[in-house]
Amino acid sequence: MASHDPTVTRVGVPDFLVPTPAGATAGAAAPVPATSSAASAPASPAPLYTRTLMGEVTAICAEAQEAAFPGASAPVTVRPSTRDGADYQNNSALVLHNAFKAAGALPDGVRSPRDVATRLAEAMSKADHTGILAKTEVAGAGFINIYLSTDQLAARVRAILVHGLLPPPSEAQRVVVDFSSPNVAKASAPLDPEPNPGLHPNRDLHPRAQQARI
Repeated sequence: MASHDPTVTRVGVPDFLVPTPAGATAGAAAPVPATSSAASAPASPAPLYTRTLMGEVTAICAEAQEAAFPGASAPVTVRPSTRDGADYQNNSALVLHNAFKAAGALPDGVRSPRDVATRLAEAMSKADHTGILAKTEVAGAGFINIYLSTDQLAARVRAILVHGLLPPPSEAQRVVVDFSSPNVAKASAPLDPEPNPGLHPNRDLHPRAQQARI
């Protein structure tokens, strides 16, 4: 059984998304691999999920923050960038600096949020294990502009063409489900099919009967 929908792979792919084999010139036909009598290696299984771009960038920023400032208790704040050319923006430096300053424990060499951002940007380059980041840029009072690699974006498009759209990974959670049902062995207060007109329909009935009437 195919690991992907064959109708997806028949979508026309632009030339710039098709990788050129090493040593081949653009527009030249790719060399045909030599056949072998030995059994070919089994194909790797299709992925079951893929991280969103926001999720992958946030994971890089979180790893970088822990590496640059171990144990820092400040949230990682990543937002889509409004700056022309930049894709995302890491705003964690200002929050980190305020936390250090409030605790009276500024790290050595850190005097401003921009210093925090500089360290984070350096750590982000080391935490990028897939090459998704083209570059990072410290701007303003301590914002980090994030530029994504076009090669990695093209690879993501190729993966979608081959495997289709995949969901992001989910975290295991413990959920408590309470199954409740009425106690059929416990008698309930009977209701008068013809209530006394002198009685208030809710006030003068037994509390259990009021609940049953409601």
